[in-house]
Amino acid sequence: MKDKGRVALLIGVGRNPGAEHLLPSLEATVTADLEALGASLRGSGYEVRTLLNPTRNEITAGISGFSGGAPRGSTALVYFTGHGVRIGTTDHLVPADARAPASDDPAGWEQPHVRESLLEADISRYLADCTAGTVLWVIDACRWGVDEQGAAFGSNVVAGPPHGGFAMMTSCGPGEPSGFAETGSFFTASLARAFDPLTEATTVEQVYRAAERATHALSLRALGRPQKVGLYYGNDLAERTKALEVAEGRRLLEPWQDVVRTSALWERVPAGDAEAVAHLQDCLSRLAAQAARHVHHAQQRLPDPWADDEYPVRLLTERLPQLLPKGAELSALEVTALIAGVLLHETAWADRLSQAAESRPRLVRRRPDADGRRRHYEQITEQYPQITEKLADAYSWLADPGDDRHAVTLWLVHRWIGERFGGACACRPGW
Repeated sequence: MKDKGRVALLIGVGRNPGAEHLLPSLEATVTADLEALGASLRGSGYEVRTLLNPTRNEITAGISGFSGGAPRGSTALVYFTGHGVRIGTTDHLVPADARAPASDDPAGWEQPHVRESLLEADISRYLADCTAGTVLWVIDACRWGVDEQGAAFGSNVVAGPPHGGFAMMTSCGPGEPSGFAETGSFFTASLARAFDPLTEATTVEQVYRAAERATHALSLRALGRPQKVGLYYGNDLAERTKALEVAEGRRLLEPWQDVVRTSALWERVPAGDAEAVAHLQDCLSRLAAQAARHVHHAQQRLPDPWADDEYPVRLLTERLPQLLPKGAELSALEVTALIAGVLLHETAWADRLSQAAESRPRLVRRRPDADGRRRHYEQITEQYPQITEKLADAYSWLADPGDDRHAVTLWLVHRWIGERFGGACACRPGW
């Protein structure tokens, strides 16, 4: 992937041996958080560094080194998942070597040996040498001992690097804990989805708002109440920061996962199968995510200007329901098979696209070292001699998805894929 000038430091503290008598372990949650967010950020072009269960000194050294080494003008994201503690009006993060008072008496946290073992949530002092264009500071930490009064945890942090943009996002509102399970935090799962290159959000504002909506929905479903996410911008460059592109953005994952639940095909299932329908829709949603990633990875290997991401959506919302006899009843399993068939077709198509990438399709003339797959592709190119002749200088040009020759080459690839499926009927609509 082309370098986007994006770097990230992910800090997770799931074990606090000196504070475990007051703060429960978050080991499983933190591990899941780091894995989920790290994967999404890498997909959106970030160079990711992770600190797991670091001490206070390791965190401060890590942030200082990271911010000072961030490329000039880059986007630098710093993220913390773990426990947070408010002492007076100041919010603190709990490192792995933090100490806690003997009891949960609020006054105990004021003891110097306790307070000095924590890390203030305001990390601006560690950003003094940062030349990144924008710093994004994300905290998922308010898990326990929530203060019902006052501002949301981390909301008073508004200072970033001295000469760049700054945005701060916190996982919950005033008086709220940050909801979580062993499978991960609701907020971080939502943030990871928002940064996912297969979702539509691209700018800071879009990514953060998408995380806000998803956190609201997850917490409402799991806890019966919505969890509010906080978003705060630095005093300078706020408008520029809001509009900054920080994720790849592609409208693929959400429509595919939505349509497997909303297709009119489900209207043909008897009402008594409601419980089975819910379970099968969950399974199809996971299959849709896997299929979307498969398609995306294949198109990264060989960009396809003829790709139609909306094709499965149209097929499941319009075409298939119209083909069924009026009033025909289907079982939940039959509808599941129909929907899964569409998703598996897209996955198989992506497999063929990946195979085409391995066959060097931009080289259209016969090659003496061709294997069976390549020889089949050469037979396709020879069926269109005028096109092949125009592409004959392909040995001297580099691949460029925006080049007309690339689009023509992929037209030939589509003909090859159609035959690999066993006939012209496998080609996309409009071919």
